[in-house]
Amino acid sequence: MSAGIASRIITLASLPVIAHYYAPADLGLWAIVLSLTMYFTPFATLRYDIAIVIAPVARMGRALVLAMLTSMLAVAAALAVAVAIAPARFWHWISGLEAANQGLLIAMPPLLLLLVAQIVLQAYLTRRRRFVTLGVSQIAQAVVTPAATLGLLWIAPASSTTAAAGAMLGFAASIAAMIPDGWRDLAPSKNRGWTRLAYRAAWRFWVYPAYMLPYTLSTGLAERVLQVVFATFYSVASLGAFALARQIMLAPSVFLSTTMRQVMFAHSAQEAGPAARRERVLKVLRVLIGCVGPATGFAAVWLVPLLTWLLPPNWAAVAHYGWWFLWPASLHVLMGWLDRMMDVLGRQRLNVALQLATDAACTAVVVAAAWLEVDALHMVAALSLATAAANIGWLVVTLRLLGSEWPAIAKLVAGLVGNVVVWGGLQWILHATLPPAAALVIGLALLGGGVAMAAMRLKPAANGD
Repeated sequence: MSAGIASRIITLASLPVIAHYYAPADLGLWAIVLSLTMYFTPFATLRYDIAIVIAPVARMGRALVLAMLTSMLAVAAALAVAVAIAPARFWHWISGLEAANQGLLIAMPPLLLLLVAQIVLQAYLTRRRRFVTLGVSQIAQAVVTPAATLGLLWIAPASSTTAAAGAMLGFAASIAAMIPDGWRDLAPSKNRGWTRLAYRAAWRFWVYPAYMLPYTLSTGLAERVLQVVFATFYSVASLGAFALARQIMLAPSVFLSTTMRQVMFAHSAQEAGPAARRERVLKVLRVLIGCVGPATGFAAVWLVPLLTWLLPPNWAAVAHYGWWFLWPASLHVLMGWLDRMMDVLGRQRLNVALQLATDAACTAVVVAAAWLEVDALHMVAALSLATAAANIGWLVVTLRLLGSEWPAIAKLVAGLVGNVVVWGGLQWILHATLPPAAALVIGLALLGGGVAMAAMRLKPAANGD
């Protein structure tokens, strides 16, 4: 957990520095290539990376690793052929890039190798409980990525190519940190007959390609539509600002929800009964609302001036995009980990259906915004509000499945709104009545105190104490 916190702090701290040297279009083009490559990774893994962790015997887990590394080579080869022979019109249709900007697509095959190798090794080391190695891998990527992205400027000008090279070196550093802890066990000579065992495992864990693959591809397709709309109807530079704003705003919530998912899944799966499980979830949500209130209230007032000060003028849109992202990001803290409750309740199909519905709704909003020819900021605002509404819906559905009554759910939502309004009002009063520096210092102190008081109750709540 400490490695995860450190890696995210390093990443967030490096973003304003990178923004001072790279233009929005550079990072926007790299974001398109990265997202497009990530869309092809499930075809190499078929989401059997999940099965690596839970395979009943170690040999079966290793066989799945070797099978996915083999399929990775095949998919990368097919992607290389597609990049080489597919016409520019085809790539414009699926990426939104004009022919003049399609040169970076050549990075997709090696990037796919890096992405899949990282996913598979992380799953294998998670199975072996090599959490120290996984932490070192996170730190290595967090340090090498900005160091390489900035260091390459000594030998080449800032461009999408140097941004891509720096990020790929970061992925390579992450993989290099994991290889020494597992490569001996994965040697084919020590895993004879692995193809038959992998075939058996594929049938045993068919649920992952059957349910998780559509789930993953749906999310990827929604991202593809979003990026094509940005690149076609707005600009690659607008997409770069959008990607940076989303990365800044979602990083804290993604980290917290990932941690909560692990803790709550472990405890809820062993809970004595549905009533105890429901009470634990409600207790954790009340504590999280205590954290989200002061953080969201502070950001609602101070996010735009702080990002405007930190980033150069050509990245000004990030501050305004980020303000709208604040609302779904805050709600993601509350519901980002609740999908594990669907697993505990045996409602995986409903979980996939909710994700498909959310992706469809957000895609419809993006397409409608482009059709109505609204500007980029209003499109981001509409997308953020739609995502926030979907998050609330997901939260309500999960609580109902856990057995919560409507009055309890309404009380929880009212507590969230009240917390944000009270803390935001305090920050606004400070901002309106005091000099900016004094108001910011006092606002930070209030933020720290409010989050600290709530966080002190988070671990006991999650553990059921």
